[in-house]
Amino acid sequence: MAINFLGNNPITALVLIAVLNGIVAAPLIVLVMLVSNSRTAMGERTNGRLLNVVGWVTAIVMGAAAIGLIVTSILGYSFSSSAGTASRPRAIRAQLRAG
Repeated sequence: MAINFLGNNPITALVLIAVLNGIVAAPLIVLVMLVSNSRTAMGERTNGRLLNVVGWVTAIVMGAAAIGLIVTSILGYSFSSSAGTASRPRAIRAQLRAG
């Protein structure tokens, strides 16, 4: 209810928080992988080979997605094959601002 008094669009706030969550997720996954592989922290209960592969692949994919999001947001690229969609990220941002 307090978000109504701030003057922000709640949908825009949800989208921005989801983007922030996606960007922060990759470094947190790396930290979890480092701790879960540390024998001093975990003793004999460290990750096995399969969990290491899945965890590090997840960290790499999330990091690449976050970098891709940042690059395409800054440069305004659209990878759609349809004509006339090169400015789609800018149009979406304009709609979010208009609320």
